[in-house]
Amino acid sequence: MKVPRIAVLTEGGRNSFSSLVEAFRQGLIELGYTEGQNVQIEYRWGNGKNDRLRSHAAELVALNVDVIVAAGGAQPVLAVKQLSTTIPVVMTNVADPVRFGIVASLARPGGNINE
Repeated sequence: MKVPRIAVLTEGGRNSFSSLVEAFRQGLIELGYTEGQNVQIEYRWGNGKNDRLRSHAAELVALNVDVIVAAGGAQPVLAVKQLSTTIPVVMTNVADPVRFGIVASLARPGGNINE
């Protein structure tokens, strides 16, 4: 059985997202997924550097993960959007994804990016 691989790409650093990562893990546990047992999670931290986000996004796309959680603003989502139209992307904390050109509209986002 294939173990699902989830990627988490953030603008910030590990410390600034630690409570959110823990909540994410807890939510997965509630759904029956335990990291390292029946789901693998690849974390990449931008640490406030957009060029790092682009290289991390490229790594995650090359790993062919099952889904990418792009957290912390528009930049992680845009980095992934430039590299893949097939890997599902779940974005968080994007105030206006239409204005940033991430989705066509909120009613019909289209493509592989969802809130």
